[in-house]
Amino acid sequence: MKKHAGIGAAEIVRLLSEKHKDDIFIPECKDGPSQGTNYLRLDAWAMAKSWSNPQATAYEVKVSRSDFLGDNKWPGYLAYCNCFYFVTPAGLVQSEEVSPDCGLMWVSKTGKLYTKKKAPYRQVQIPEEFYRYILMCRVAVTDRSTFGRQLSDPEERRNYWAAWLKERKYRQELGWNVSKALKEVIDSQITAVEGVNRRLEKENAAYAKVKEILTSLGLYGPEYVEEYMIKDRLAQLSQIVHPALIRNMIRLAESLESTAKQLEEAGKPQEVEVEA
Repeated sequence: MKKHAGIGAAEIVRLLSEKHKDDIFIPECKDGPSQGTNYLRLDAWAMAKSWSNPQATAYEVKVSRSDFLGDNKWPGYLAYCNCFYFVTPAGLVQSEEVSPDCGLMWVSKTGKLYTKKKAPYRQVQIPEEFYRYILMCRVAVTDRSTFGRQLSDPEERRNYWAAWLKERKYRQELGWNVSKALKEVIDSQITAVEGVNRRLEKENAAYAKVKEILTSLGLYGPEYVEEYMIKDRLAQLSQIVHPALIRNMIRLAESLESTAKQLEEAGKPQEVEVEA
């Protein structure tokens, strides 16, 4: 690429890399792991980090008219992108000069990229060897915590792994503390539920006793009894028998029941220990 007065190709590629700072961006991207001169080379290639629409865009930078007019390789680039753009200094190439398959971007004198002609989106099946070349030859696997830098310095590696171990220990302690707190909450809730169950058991026992007394007084039967029926029966009974007498009868019945149990226990044969 011949340098144009005012802005160079390298500066244009840098502007493109800033435009795609959140995407995958490969400058000087070849079409595969080819050797020698038997390969195509795109000035820049970018792909959006999106599973639903990983749009690939290729760029051919031109900084001179002769370079643009003499380029007959660009049609081969179309197989490796969904959108293809020529990128030039403002005014170097006009929109009507580029193919309908291409877009055109200009770089202003102030160093701003803007689209002069939008490239059409083309549905293409990018060759598998192209992605293989990017993965094997152009991608460096790094940890996000190093901000995209490879850890080549020994001291930097030690600091990184020391920080990683510290973070790991912190996460383990955090997980233990969270588990402990959850266990305490669950235990307290279980204790509360058990208390409620004990109270309900006592209330059910009391209700059963009331039912038993009502049944003995003929106020409750095996058939379903509405509340108003019990109230009516109690009202009728109160007109015949004084309430104090009813209470005394209930206490008497309970006393007789207790006495019967004591007599029953007293009448059981007693085991006698005999010494051999």
